[in-house]
Amino acid sequence: MNKKLLSIIAVCSCLTVHGQSNTYLQTNFDSGIPNDFTLIDNDETPVNASVYQKVDLSGSWSANQIDEKGNYAAFSFSRCNYDLPSDNWMITPGIQLNSENAYLRWEAKSVHYDYRENYKVMISTTGTALDSFKELLSIDQESYHWKTHVVSLASYAHQNVHIAFVCTSKKKFILAIDNLYVGDLSDVAFETTDESKRFSGDTGTAPVHGKIRNTGKPVELKKINCITAQDTYSQVYEKVSLQPDEEVEFNFQIPVVVNEVSGYKLEAEMGDGSIYSLCEDSIICSYYPRTLLAEKATANWCNSCPTAIPVSNRLKDRYHDEAIVLEVHAYDPIECTPYLTGISRWLQGYPSFIYNRMKDYVQNSMNNDKVLQEALLAPTTAKIDMQVERSEEDNSLLTIHTQTEFAKAYDNASGLYKLGYAIIEKSVQGVVQKNSSSLLQNGEYYFLPYSIPGDIQVYHNVCREGSTAFKGVESSLPEQIETGTNYDFTHSLTIPEEFVQSDNLFAVAFVMNTLTGVVLNATRSDIPSPVSGIGEPARNDEKRITVFKNSGTSYNIRFADQAPYTIELISLDGRVVERQTGTAESSVVTVQYPQYKGCYLMKVNQLNFYITQKIMLY
Repeated sequence: MNKKLLSIIAVCSCLTVHGQSNTYLQTNFDSGIPNDFTLIDNDETPVNASVYQKVDLSGSWSANQIDEKGNYAAFSFSRCNYDLPSDNWMITPGIQLNSENAYLRWEAKSVHYDYRENYKVMISTTGTALDSFKELLSIDQESYHWKTHVVSLASYAHQNVHIAFVCTSKKKFILAIDNLYVGDLSDVAFETTDESKRFSGDTGTAPVHGKIRNTGKPVELKKINCITAQDTYSQVYEKVSLQPDEEVEFNFQIPVVVNEVSGYKLEAEMGDGSIYSLCEDSIICSYYPRTLLAEKATANWCNSCPTAIPVSNRLKDRYHDEAIVLEVHAYDPIECTPYLTGISRWLQGYPSFIYNRMKDYVQNSMNNDKVLQEALLAPTTAKIDMQVERSEEDNSLLTIHTQTEFAKAYDNASGLYKLGYAIIEKSVQGVVQKNSSSLLQNGEYYFLPYSIPGDIQVYHNVCREGSTAFKGVESSLPEQIETGTNYDFTHSLTIPEEFVQSDNLFAVAFVMNTLTGVVLNATRSDIPSPVSGIGEPARNDEKRITVFKNSGTSYNIRFADQAPYTIELISLDGRVVERQTGTAESSVVTVQYPQYKGCYLMKVNQLNFYITQKIMLY
């Protein structure tokens, strides 16, 4: 399968110059898995065929179509009939490496958004006996988007090797491997991650920052250029030799103008003067930075609703904390009636996306992003921040503090502008979803059956309390709103009884025009975990839970009980950046966070015990 290398965050085009020398093995699996590959189902655990459709389940690995363009990839299926890890091997034929410059390069992805795959890349110099293989690389939670991996084989020069991909996932879904190459690298290729904020306030300039990773041959990097309509900004490197899999960061400040879009293009300039396009993107400037509110109206009985889930996944991956993507369920077991009643004025059918509650910005077609593009350009004249406190005496009571500021003055004597609030559950499982996805662009839902079992269907950001989310709270904003004045307001909110003991909640605050329904801006904050029942265990006197370092990127958690657990990685500003749940079937569970660097908090819950510990990742 031939694909451009795409950034996870920004749309990036990477120019590749072909013509490799010393190519020892190359396959894109479009004609199937080559006959000289060895496939071994070493776990011998039957695949749970009831959760798959439109795929070849004949072996531990098989080639299946992966996109609507007709491209194929090698699939390994990891959701089995028993709660045991996979051990599925795909082994290349013998490869004679005649160069010290040989590399192994491949692309991989987890097909299901919520079930990220684990696998190992192994190498043997003596044959295909499984015990002869040594580990080259271990991947935990492979990306949902195609990611290119590059590994040097210099230490195996002038040897005959077999390379194996071993899926080790436990009850996940599908691991996809593609564009497998072994040989010298003679192409120039980059993978760009643009981490810039998409929305800016009226600040004059805005940062463009991120990193590029070399996925081709070694290059001498001279500059990264950021080109805008007005000027070109350059970040100069002093003879930086960028080796395969090495990366460098870029940082720029570009001018922005209120209510305008500032486009930019990034290029890499080599020491020989050649230039390679990296990516193009833009920053939208308004009076204040906007948080995009996207409310997805859906239902588990709706056959077409799964087609909207990849759209919401793209929104979250594209805008990260600059977007709040909520699920509003209709007439099913996880409906929140007040929220559904409030959103109904925008609905024309299911599924629907409502952006910032603007009546002109309702998206019913999941194949057309025109409505979203228009909604992104709508200016905002308000900003809002919030802090949430939970009562220790009554865990159901929340105190929400908001600070609101406006860029324009408004006569608010009629109470037109108000604040509203909602309580959201981060993830919900256990509900069967109907599914009639027939296009490969619908991602994992193309491969999931007509009735998706509840244990593999995950709903994100489900509304649980929304009594004020649309009508607002009386007198939450003053009768006369002045430009640039900060308005503080405190509101009490009650968590529904069935969710009081959950630590899987966050709150949303909206500043809105209650006549038109338009949300001028929104913000979110995690709700602190419940306090009741954990005071004594919090001291962990019995050492029921122990956290200890395994490496710079991984930690081991030792449990005294074989019971369900929750492990959260929390940034120092209070955001839960990773959350893992499972059942401790052995005494030690290992977690790995290779993508994070710096100081974090790790919170571990099991039964009525929890421990929070500061950790350092590097």
